Amino acid sequence: MGSSGSTNTSSQQQQISQTQLPPWVNQAAQQNYALAQNVANRPLTQFSGQQVADIGPQTQQAWNLAATSGGAGADQYNAAQAGYLTAAGTPATQVSAQQLANTNLQPYMSPFTQSVIQNTLPLMQQQNALSQNQAANQANSANAFGGSRQGVQQGVAQAQGALNIGQMASQLNQANFQQAQAAATGDISRNLAAAQGNQTANQNNINSLITASGGLAGLGTQAQTNQRQQFLEESTAGAQQQQQAQNQIQAQMNQFNQAQAYPGQQLALLQSGLQQTPYGSTTMGSSTGQSQQTTTPSLMSDITGGLTALGGAFGAGGPFAAGGALSGLMPGSDRHLKTDITKIGVHQPTGLPMYSYRYKGDPKSYPKVSGPMAEDAMQVAPHAVQTVGVHQPTGQALHTVNMAALNAAGPAIRPRRMGATGPAPVPGALAPAMPAGMIGAMGANMRPQRMRPQARMPRVAGGLMSG
Repeated sequence: MGSSGSTNTSSQQQQISQTQLPPWVNQAAQQNYALAQNVANRPLTQFSGQQVADIGPQTQQAWNLAATSGGAGADQYNAAQAGYLTAAGTPATQVSAQQLANTNLQPYMSPFTQSVIQNTLPLMQQQNALSQNQAANQANSANAFGGSRQGVQQGVAQAQGALNIGQMASQLNQANFQQAQAAATGDISRNLAAAQGNQTANQNNINSLITASGGLAGLGTQAQTNQRQQFLEESTAGAQQQQQAQNQIQAQMNQFNQAQAYPGQQLALLQSGLQQTPYGSTTMGSSTGQSQQTTTPSLMSDITGGLTALGGAFGAGGPFAAGGALSGLMPGSDRHLKTDITKIGVHQPTGLPMYSYRYKGDPKSYPKVSGPMAEDAMQVAPHAVQTVGVHQPTGQALHTVNMAALNAAGPAIRPRRMGATGPAPVPGALAPAMPAGMIGAMGANMRPQRMRPQARMPRVAGGLMSG
């Protein structure tokens, strides 16, 4: 528990009290208000650059390709269809074997056979006549000419000659027929082989058409696949080009937004820094008897008021809340972040220990900061502990304590009446909102301590009010 303040009170029937803040607080508040007016009076400035990137050149090429790619592979498909139709419309070649019996052999007969017969017949007739003359001469020599024996011999010789002539003609005609028959058979065989060869050639042609048509269809499909792949590649490249352009635009917009938000962030930083700085205040009282009341608040009074305002800064919508404009500037309320820790009192609504400390890495010349430990607050009021990030060197989570939520966890702290034991906390610029009071330098409601008898409301002088 922090040391109590001291109060000297002298009261009369009529008393006027005035709470005065340190001059530096009033000056800082007025400077912050002037800065706020300057920020508020600035005209709206909107980003005037391009906000949406143009379509990438390769995306446009992909669109043009898609618009003209409806006939991809059409030539191949048409040729394949023509080949199939030709193959389907080509009838099979019929082959019939020619019969020798139905073949006219006259064209195959040798024209020289009759000439040979006609030239050989006179010779044989002449030979036959010589044979008969020889027989007659023999008969005369034998004095038997004209007898029956001579007649028999002449008949036999004549018959033999006729037989020889007939055999000669028959053999020549037979040979002529056989060679004619052989020639005709050869032609029939060759014609059959040729017809079968033509049939095979026609069938091979049909098969070639079918094979070529299938190949052309495959080429058409490949042409479509290639064009589709080209479209996808150009679309992907175009999208990457557009995204890169959009990233550059977004970077420019981020710089613009940072420049626009910078004055407000500076104001919030100054305001929050002023709210978190502990300071004392003095309440002056006077009466008709020139009585005066001087109250020096206790250290815990200043700490409680400062932490309440700090809770507003860390609460939802505050600059140090998660996602707030200044959330990255506060290291957190975790014990492992602090050093030179000294217990200075207890948070009245919750009974949490209150400490003064410095953050690790801060010079010893820095003033100590006051507040609870996040680990302690988690045990009593876990709803008041907020996670704001990660401590990069250790990987541990960073937490802050929402003092507004912490105060709501227990009974509200109310000022004691005059005359009660111990000093009464005096509201100041960092105090929480209290009912029915005046507005001070930092906008907090302040209510004076009640006096007996109370003649009128006290007059409060703040940094933004005339003194």
